[in-house]
Amino acid sequence: MAFDILREIGPSYRLGRGASAGVAHLGGWWLAATTHLLRQEGLSWPAALRELRTLRAQRPPTATEEPSIVRRVFLRGIRAYLRRDFHPDDVADYHLAQEFFAAAEPA
Repeated sequence: MAFDILREIGPSYRLGRGASAGVAHLGGWWLAATTHLLRQEGLSWPAALRELRTLRAQRPPTATEEPSIVRRVFLRGIRAYLRRDFHPDDVADYHLAQEFFAAAEPA
């Protein structure tokens, strides 16, 4: 596993977390790409956010509202990753891959 190799080569906390700068860099590219796509559609960020709020308001209510994917996945994941004792095996998400592949199997 890449995480274990990095830990073996350079076990310092700072080096390992320095990789999170790469995540920030990717986030910047994501924002730039999203901005580009919005411009192609003739939308600004504020207009796109207004449209998103309108769509969310129109959807039928559910019994329990889940937190947004940003809070549920990204922020929680980043917070866990920044712990000094973090290891990817601590995150029990293998079932997600199993569910995905089971759903993707041809009938």
